[in-house]
Amino acid sequence: NNNNIVLGGTQDNGHHVKYTNTSAFRWSLTCCDGMDNAINPDNPGIIYMSSQRGGLNRSVDSGKTWTAIRTNTSSWVAPILLHSTTPTTIFKAENSGIWRSTNSGIDGWVNLGTDGRGAIAQGVSNTNRFFAAGDNGTLLSRSNNINAAAASVIWTTVSGNTGWPSNADLAGTIITAIAVNPANADDVWVTLSGYRDGIKVLRSTNGGDTWSNISGSLPNMPVHTIKVRSMGGGNWEAYIGTDIGVFMRTNAFGWTYFSNSLPRVMVTDIELTDTHIFAGTYGRGIWRSALYANCLTSANYASTYSGERVFQASETITATITVTNNAGSNVWMQAGNYVQLNPGFHAQAGGIFTAKTSPCGPVLLPNVVPVTPKKEEED
Repeated sequence: NNNNIVLGGTQDNGHHVKYTNTSAFRWSLTCCDGMDNAINPDNPGIIYMSSQRGGLNRSVDSGKTWTAIRTNTSSWVAPILLHSTTPTTIFKAENSGIWRSTNSGIDGWVNLGTDGRGAIAQGVSNTNRFFAAGDNGTLLSRSNNINAAAASVIWTTVSGNTGWPSNADLAGTIITAIAVNPANADDVWVTLSGYRDGIKVLRSTNGGDTWSNISGSLPNMPVHTIKVRSMGGGNWEAYIGTDIGVFMRTNAFGWTYFSNSLPRVMVTDIELTDTHIFAGTYGRGIWRSALYANCLTSANYASTYSGERVFQASETITATITVTNNAGSNVWMQAGNYVQLNPGFHAQAGGIFTAKTSPCGPVLLPNVVPVTPKKEEED
């Protein structure tokens, strides 16, 4: 209920909170490796943070004081998730299974079963629907009664169903994230790591009974995270984080680059509000952008641009811009009728500029080469 508050975990540097309506109000909350975290949407003073190997702490005063609520051994990063509609219920993925507390993690933790050391996700339109990815790579399980008593929770393996890639095709990949369409708990999306060309994002519209590969023409690089947003009437937007930034698609068009002003950097986590997308990166902090808006009818640009930029309009674009010669400067303009370059337009040597007459739609920038940083050892 307060979109100005952002909480993020930083490896080796604990957790940090940022109030985005102030210029510099920010402080370190904890020690150690900052991992997954959550904010109670009904009371943003109640926040949760996890550390390496699954330590879990809760604060009820916006991070001034902390209480350990769970310390069981788990994977290096242990996902946590607040219940979609009842945020006093919290789920935590551990080596021994998916655990649940119904009183904000104070006590009463119960094991709901399955291999849940990977990603987890819960339905919103149907909160009994729950998905969990196993730490062995590409095992995906579904429960249709996650809110039941622990002994009654039933799990079904949905990876391997019709349309799911073969084990050979998935070699060297793992499930990195799961997203459920808030308006339709049967609409589930899965992202994959690794460098298996054309196997990046899978989607099921029947709860995992059958699958479609919707990777399209995404570059061959790992996809680390995904979030799906519903706008009603069957309309939706999906955002993914990759090694070189954010891509998105809608029910109207396929994957397009969505990283104007964002450095070419690994995006490891995404969160959505009603108005903004927040991207957590590997080494370049947290970034924010307005969500995708309907294509402009016409637009005029007059500025200096570095990095990757995509500009679209349904009819016309006029440009008096400079594309710098900085490494990675790559500007794409696309309009339905014409792109007009006015006197003063300058693409410096080494910068890339592309103009295209085409309706608004997907754009995959040319010359995209993934650059993956070396990760630290897990110690």
